[in-house]
Amino acid sequence: MTYIIKQLPEDFVVEEDLSLPKKDDGKYAYFLLKKKGLTTEEALQRISKISGKPRRLFSCCGNKDKR
Repeated sequence: MTYIIKQLPEDFVVEEDLSLPKKDDGKYAYFLLKKKGLTTEEALQRISKISGKPRRLFSCCGNKDKR
């Protein structure tokens, strides 16, 4: 049996399965975030700053580490 130890960030891919029903009313958007070298919180802080929108308006399905 051969084992391969995963070491690179590219070795770890996480895909969230959103089973949430889409609503026709309200203002919201779904985004696909691809990040490397940042925690989820760091990425959301940057998105908040760049967009000029408060951080509290952004949420996520999962919280993975930055590597």
